[in-house]
Amino acid sequence: MESENNDIVVELDGKEYKLRRDFPTICRIERILGQGIVQIANRFTEGAFGLHDLAVIVEAGARAAGHKVKLDEIGEAISAAGIGSVAPKVLQYLSRALVGDKAEAEEDDTEIS
Repeated sequence: MESENNDIVVELDGKEYKLRRDFPTICRIERILGQGIVQIANRFTEGAFGLHDLAVIVEAGARAAGHKVKLDEIGEAISAAGIGSVAPKVLQYLSRALVGDKAEAEEDDTEIS
C-alpha cells in the first residue's frame, strides 16, 4: 500500500505509518546503520539484515512523514508483527531510495494476474 504522495505505508499494531524518503532521512539512515544506502539495500536483497535495521528505517521514514515515533516502540511493534511482514515494505522503500518512483512502475509491470 502507498499514500497519495508515493510514501510506502506499513501497518504495525493496527496503525498505518507512512514512510517518507527524502535526503535528510536517507542520510540519517546511512549514519545510524554505518553504511551507504546502496550497501544497505544490497544487504536487504540478500536477507542480511536484522530487527534493528528494520526499526531504524521504519522509524526514520515515519518521522519524516510526521509521525511521532520512538525507535524502541517501532522495534517492539515490528517484533510483534514479525520481521517477515515488514521486510518487503522496507525493501520497497529502499528500492525507491535508489531509483525513485520508477521502481513502482517496474513493480507494476512484473505483477502476475
